[in-house]
Parts: sequence; structure tokens; C-alpha cells
Amino acid sequence: MKKAILILTFILLPTLALAADADKKAHFGLSTALGVFGAAIMDYNYPDAHPLVKWGGAVGLALIPGVIKEATDDEFDWEDMAANTLGAASGSAAVLTITWGW
Repeated sequence: MKKAILILTFILLPTLALAADADKKAHFGLSTALGVFGAAIMDYNYPDAHPLVKWGGAVGLALIPGVIKEATDDEFDWEDMAANTLGAASGSAAVLTITWGW
């Protein structure tokens, strides 16, 4: 089941990337990297925590810069935040799947 979820993710992500404009791709890409970084921080600081707790914390950490960026823009863009959330969740989930054996 885990492999099926991972394979489905890698099939759907390029499809989503083709449908998005350059701005959304940038938000997604940066948030994916921040999600990986957040997952590493959570794993280092909370090695005994449940993997889903680490994942949630990693997503939350990765979303902080996006929320700050959108809050300082002239108008809050919910589509940018959706791209940020998808990127943070997928980057964190990749680390969760690979390192934590989920």
C-alpha cells in the first residue's frame, strides 16, 4: 500500500506541475524543499515522536515562510498557499516515506 501511494504521488505531481503557472511552481518547489528541511529538523529534535507528528510539525514549519510572504503581499493569495501546502506536504511525506520507513 505504501508503495502504491508513493507511485501515485509521483504520477500525479508532474500532472499538477503541467497545469500550474510559473508562480505556483515556484511556490510548490520552494515549499517542497522547506518540507524536507522541516522533516529533518523534526526528526533530529524529536527522534521518538510518531512519524505523523513529525510530518505535521514539518509541514507547519515549512508553511511559516509562505504565510509570512503572503501576509506581507498586497493581497493574500490562497492559490499560492495551496501550492505551498502541497509542496510542504509532499516534501515532508517523501522524507517520511524514505527515512522513517512509513
